[in-house]
Parts: sequence; C-alpha cells; structure tokens
Amino acid sequence: MRTAWALIRGGAALFFALTLVAVGGGFWLDPDRMQAAWDGLTGRERRGPEPAAEQEAFRRRVLEFEQTRERREQELRQRELVARSSLVRAEADRAAAEAAKRDAEALAAQTKLPSSRAREFDAQVELLSRIEPTTASAIMKGWTDGQVATYLRAMRPSRGAEIVDAMRTDPVWQERLPRILAPSEGKP
Repeated sequence: MRTAWALIRGGAALFFALTLVAVGGGFWLDPDRMQAAWDGLTGRERRGPEPAAEQEAFRRRVLEFEQTRERREQELRQRELVARSSLVRAEADRAAAEAAKRDAEALAAQTKLPSSRAREFDAQVELLSRIEPTTASAIMKGWTDGQVATYLRAMRPSRGAEIVDAMRTDPVWQERLPRILAPSEGKP
C-alpha cells in the first residue's frame, strides 16, 4: 500500500513539474504574451505597435490571404475546365475510334466470303485455269455476266486473256463479252 501511495505522489509531482516547465518554457503560451503578462504584473508599460497599427496589419494579412485564396480558386477552376474538356475530347475520340472500328468490321464482313465459299471459289478458279480455254468458255456459258467477270479477274492475267480469246471466237459470247470486259463501276 505504501508503494502505491508513493507512486501516486511521484506521478503527481512529475505532472506538476512538467506543467511548470511547459508553461515556463512557452510550449503552451506565446512568448510575446508571456512577456506582456509579466510586464503587466510588474507594472512596466508595454512598448510596441499601436493597436490601430496592429489592426491595420491584421486587415492587410487577411486581405492578402483572401486574394491568394481567390487566385488559387480561379486557377483550380481553370484546371478543372481543362481537365473536363480533355476528358470530353478523349471520350469523343474513343467513340469515333469505336465507330470507325465497327464500320470497318461491318465492311469487312460484307466483302469477305465465308471461308468454305472462299475455298470453293479458289478451287473453281484453279480448275478453270488448268483446263483448255475453249472448254472453260463452254462451262461459263451458263453463268451470269457478273460471275464470269469475277472468275476472270481472279485468274492469272495471262490465263484470263487466253479464255477471253477463246470466247471471242464463239458467236454466243459476241454480245455478252463487251459487258463482261467493261470496267465495273464502284468496284476497285
């Protein structure tokens, strides 16, 4: 029990000593205020700026602070506007890029033949390239003008020219051949 009381008394003394050091050392009180209090207790007159001058200096500091705050707020608003406009611009660019990508995919889907049809087409072109030009001409008689033109354009130019020469000798092709060989509009 004596030890407990001794610890309590020691703690109180330590607290009192720390309080005196803190107050005396100016940790909690401003040194100017402490000097003014001491001067007031000892009866000395405090020398320093006049109260009106202090108020004017305070007003100037407040005014400078307000001007600085307004300037910083204006800069912040400008930065926000720039950031928003760049976000809007980036979103518009992204939307345009997506639209262009969708358009390109749609165009590719329209112009691209399915893989099985493409293989079949390539096989037919290869077959027509291997047979005699007169036989190829006879096979193509039942086709439309567009089909004939597509197959002739898909062949090697020399082989296509041989088949066209064979068609020129056949009277059935005399009327159709100019339409087939005419450049197609809208196609590259």
